[in-house]
Amino acid sequence: MIDNHKNSLDISRKQEPLTDVQWPIAQYPTPYEIFGINSQLGNHLSKRELRDLKKKYHKYVKLYHPDLSITRDILDATRKGQILSLDEKINRFKMISQAYDILTNINKKRVYDLNRSNWSHGGPSTMDNLNDLYQSRNFNSDDASMYWHAGTWEEMNEFNRRQQDQNEKDFAQQKYVIYWAIGMLICIEGSVVLTKVENSLVGRIDYGITEDDVEKGLFRSYHNYGLDDDKLSRIKRFLWFRSWGLYTTSDELDREAKNNESLINTISDPNTGELIKKAKTPKEMVTANTPTASTELELQDSNQ
Repeated sequence: MIDNHKNSLDISRKQEPLTDVQWPIAQYPTPYEIFGINSQLGNHLSKRELRDLKKKYHKYVKLYHPDLSITRDILDATRKGQILSLDEKINRFKMISQAYDILTNINKKRVYDLNRSNWSHGGPSTMDNLNDLYQSRNFNSDDASMYWHAGTWEEMNEFNRRQQDQNEKDFAQQKYVIYWAIGMLICIEGSVVLTKVENSLVGRIDYGITEDDVEKGLFRSYHNYGLDDDKLSRIKRFLWFRSWGLYTTSDELDREAKNNESLINTISDPNTGELIKKAKTPKEMVTANTPTASTELELQDSNQ
């Protein structure tokens, strides 16, 4: 079998070498130059250009595919009289595959037109700049297209290994993020529980008011804050607060006390028609309407 294969190679080598008249003369051609497209950058390819692109791609594949080009001699149009080596033919096949992938994909073509970020066959000086650009913008076009552009099994294995390493790194980063989020939730829940425990131990409700304060306030309100709640007492308190708010001097307060007493003596009960309070002498009216020290304290508590 080995001898037959060598004989077939020798027979094919005796044939006239092929010449690729389509390949551009530039040392580092662009995807547009490889397929002879003159369209301006940023524009979408027309249907006619896509059809011509597909035809040229099929011709390139029949010429440079590793399974076919190994038995053929191909003259290099850029170097007169020299035959391409096997590595050069494989490299051209990779360039053709990547260029076809870029030009037929709208998104990849747009990225290439903007910054040449997904073309890995530029010049040596350009490659260093592009690698920096890939790292700064998180582009990795080699990994994205390595599967489809692989010419040997070694390249395929290298692609699988790189993908596995990247997946492990991504999983480790996600795991750290999940652990951090769980830790934050535990801290928040712990602070809430400690706050509830503190409130239960101190015996406070909201705003720092104890239960004893609430009970005392309710008891005082039920008993009218220690003041009488009959009709006459409520009317007298109303008149007293009215006079206290309108007048300030003692003469004015004495005068209003007499007027208030006279007014009270004229108020009758609507049910019985009798006067609520019988008339008193002027001396009794002044004494009755002048607040004592204990009465002033009660009035102040009531006002509060």
